[in-house]
Amino acid sequence: MLLHYLLRVFWLFSEFLLFGIAVDGFSISAMNLVIEISPEDKRPIYTALQTNLSSIGLFFPILGAGILKLTDNNYTYLYATTIMILVLGFLVSINLNRVESKNLNSNSK
Repeated sequence: MLLHYLLRVFWLFSEFLLFGIAVDGFSISAMNLVIEISPEDKRPIYTALQTNLSSIGLFFPILGAGILKLTDNNYTYLYATTIMILVLGFLVSINLNRVESKNLNSNSK
């Protein structure tokens, strides 16, 4: 019984550890992308805007709780709303212009 409990705690700890590593890696790569594509004179504005826009996502769980409360805890509506928003975001992202990577070696010459 104790061994079973310890294994469950270990796996739960491992999942949260891997999730934290993944989220931090994504945050670092997203900020590096913003730094790479932004003009040097407007880099502080771009990084501040990226940080503020990504912070908006912290309030989405409140929106999800509101949807659940309105639909009497029916997760089907919550999942359907989430999928619709994801599909909309994907369709919008298809129409974005492609940004070519800068040649970083040309700056050092």
